[in-house]
Amino acid sequence: MWELRGVWLTHPLATSYTLQNVKLRIDNGEQVVVLGSSGAGKSTLLRCLAGDLAPTHGTLSRNSIDVYASDTARKGYLNNVAMIRQTGDLVPRLTARSNLLVAVASQWRLTDLAQIVLRRSTRFDADVLALAKTHGVSHLMASPVERLSGGERQRIALLQALLRQPQLILADEPTTGLDPATATAALEALRAVTDVTLVVATHDLTVAATFPRMVAIKNGLVVHDGAPLTSHDLAELYAADLLE
Repeated sequence: MWELRGVWLTHPLATSYTLQNVKLRIDNGEQVVVLGSSGAGKSTLLRCLAGDLAPTHGTLSRNSIDVYASDTARKGYLNNVAMIRQTGDLVPRLTARSNLLVAVASQWRLTDLAQIVLRRSTRFDADVLALAKTHGVSHLMASPVERLSGGERQRIALLQALLRQPQLILADEPTTGLDPATATAALEALRAVTDVTLVVATHDLTVAATFPRMVAIKNGLVVHDGAPLTSHDLAELYAADLLE
């Protein structure tokens, strides 16, 4: 279980709070969508959950342990979280396979590095290729990532996250820039992952409507937490905001 208790968060040098008194509990295995217009605080919330941005006030706990209480607690927490960012973390000019190997760089030994430099098979390749086969992207492994489509890059980013064997996957605007069919496929791939808790931040109403639980944020405040809202309710909730 993850729990945010009275979280207020302001960025360095900022003069106002990006998150205001956020209280959320996320149980193991849940799939949650965080909805809000640009600047509402969605990405900040995900960064806090990722162990990347400490609350100014309040706490984030995992199974009753304060994530930000010490460097040791935070480092242990980071080992079990994977973030799929809107801009992606893929390394240009490397192949999809090499990018997947980069995802487990924290586990490399000197011999692993030598094998990678020499472009030889590594002890991670069996897991990489099995995962690629399961997700239907085996044919992309030898392709440089800049040659892949947006949807293909998103699927490689998902595999990067899965290789870390996280307990929590956070996805920030995972369908931005994708056409509707590709966005649907990318979302289905995310939601098909089992035994992992998933939190997706988006401003896309079509994406949000597919989740069983919706957390809506406006001006840093949680204004709804529960079943998905109707388009009419959302229009009233966000009023002058533009939800694209």
